[in-house]
Amino acid sequence: MNEAMHIDRFRALLDDRGADMDDWPEALRLAAQTLLRTSIEAQQELARAQTLEQTLDALRPHSLTPGLASRISALAEPVDPMRPLFNWLTEKLWRPAAMLLAPLLLGVMIGAAVPGQEEKYDAYLSDYPWIDTQEFFFDE
Repeated sequence: MNEAMHIDRFRALLDDRGADMDDWPEALRLAAQTLLRTSIEAQQELARAQTLEQTLDALRPHSLTPGLASRISALAEPVDPMRPLFNWLTEKLWRPAAMLLAPLLLGVMIGAAVPGQEEKYDAYLSDYPWIDTQEFFFDE
């Protein structure tokens, strides 16, 4: 059941399984060994893969600079879209005060601009005769 292996299949196996053929399944290992006995190109591919693996094994990971891991993880945190607005509001004291007073000013302006409010209040108060309207309105 030993099938002949093609060089392209051999390259793919080197990429997938590595240059140590002892880790390969037996059928693949036997077909690869047969190819290696007859193909100089397969021998060169195996030598390149072994050199690459030795080079990668020899590399040592660099030590991280202090704070690098926290900076990288901070970049991965989701950004709150309201954060810039919050920062802008809290930088100076007048900004939060202005933002709190803005709805109040808007309400006063709208209330002053709507005509005929006096009649509405008079009609409302006339439904309750026990309320002395003179307590609330000082026209004198």
